[in-house]
Amino acid sequence: MFSVYILYSQSSDRYYVGYTDNVTRRLDEHNLNDHTTYTSKHRPWILKKSISIGFDRGLAMRFERAIKKSKSRLVIERIILEINTVEELARLVIPIHRDDLSGLIRGSLVRVPTRREAKPYRLVGLFLCSIPDADV
Repeated sequence: MFSVYILYSQSSDRYYVGYTDNVTRRLDEHNLNDHTTYTSKHRPWILKKSISIGFDRGLAMRFERAIKKSKSRLVIERIILEINTVEELARLVIPIHRDDLSGLIRGSLVRVPTRREAKPYRLVGLFLCSIPDADV
């Protein structure tokens, strides 16, 4: 099971976002690894939040990337204080807008159908689903 995690370094007042299939092991690696890395320069790290994503590594990677891409300390602190489920995390970090050309809903974590596949769609959780017998 993959998780997205947020670490905090009190010594440098920085956050670090990552994903892993074993949060405890990964925290130990950040704090104890002998290699010179970004996280080795800001030790010690404490775990502030871990959110279970599921068995899809790619989805965990996309969540990590979306959080990092926001480049927002406020987003990270909001996740720590308010977000507890993958659904809540998706609502916070997935940019959703209407595509003017096809009228389909887009999100950075979903596959958007081509125009040839264009039908009424709606976002259900993290998946783009066809709406049967919908009036367009």
